[in-house]
Amino acid sequence: MPTVWVALLSRFLLKEPLSQRKWLGIIVAVLGVSVLSGFEPALALIQQSGSASYNFTPRALIGDLLALGSAVTFALYSIAGRAQRQRLPLLVYAGAVYILAALWLLPAAAAAHVSGSLNWPAVASIAALGVFPLACGHTLYNAALRRVSATYVNVIATQEVLGGILLGALLLQEFPSVSSLVGALITIGGILIVLL
Repeated sequence: MPTVWVALLSRFLLKEPLSQRKWLGIIVAVLGVSVLSGFEPALALIQQSGSASYNFTPRALIGDLLALGSAVTFALYSIAGRAQRQRLPLLVYAGAVYILAALWLLPAAAAAHVSGSLNWPAVASIAALGVFPLACGHTLYNAALRRVSATYVNVIATQEVLGGILLGALLLQEFPSVSSLVGALITIGGILIVLL
């Protein structure tokens, strides 16, 4: 979970302290998101002929390491945005990040391109995905980082999972399970502990 890494890195790199109550809130919010998103430990306990053993696979380990790497790099992204708040205007910083990300992904996109596979509606959909949820969302995220502690912004950003569940219910009539509702309540409780 990026929130924990952001809290740790903010403490050590940006010297932004957190009280014990706020650490408690972060832990509660992380547990709530875990319940909300259907967390399943990679080391699942399996009963075999009356004795317990662990089902450990290299593929699960790779997935866990990729998730950990993603959390750490997103935390570094958040810390970088917070650190640059005084030096660079928001749109200059965000624009540089988006241009570098596009250049980084361009070779992979070119290698994966299949001739004739894209039509104008598909291109328009991809562009809309790039502009609205990514560019607008991350620009607003970086704007928040300039005004509020990176840890607070990340704790609030955990509600992206809850937002997805709500949109699924409203737009697709996919209603959340009881465990999702419990996870949502736990997460909101953790956020309230941090923010109030």
